[in-house]
Amino acid sequence: MKLSTKSRYGARAMVELATRYGKGPVKIHEISQRQDISEYYLQQILSTLCKADLAVSTAGSHGGFSLAMSPEKITLLDILEVLEGSLSLVGCVEAPQQCGKADNCCTRWAWCMVSEQLKNTLRNITLDQLVKKQKIHSA
Repeated sequence: MKLSTKSRYGARAMVELATRYGKGPVKIHEISQRQDISEYYLQQILSTLCKADLAVSTAGSHGGFSLAMSPEKITLLDILEVLEGSLSLVGCVEAPQQCGKADNCCTRWAWCMVSEQLKNTLRNITLDQLVKKQKIHSA
């Protein structure tokens, strides 16, 4: 499995917002410059995250983007499911009716196990944890 650029950039943008949580909206050009992401692409990503109620857009000269809730409440799973859709390794994990062999398939069992472990790991990584990691690595 390989994550899309959209998801990688989206996660980085959300960490950027988390580092400034509670300090007001962050302008898109600041995120773009700090994370080396095109403003146009970043606008699309953040718009999707706003529609999913993970981020908030504020208009005006003092506007920008901010997190919709505290960094402790937003997980990597939340972000990636919005930007990627399903994180299951194969389609039959979430839709066994797609495959006539799903009921008797031992490899489907393995794909289900791996997909669930991936989701559990991502569910246990919050933006707050990533911000703390970032502070350690930049010190």
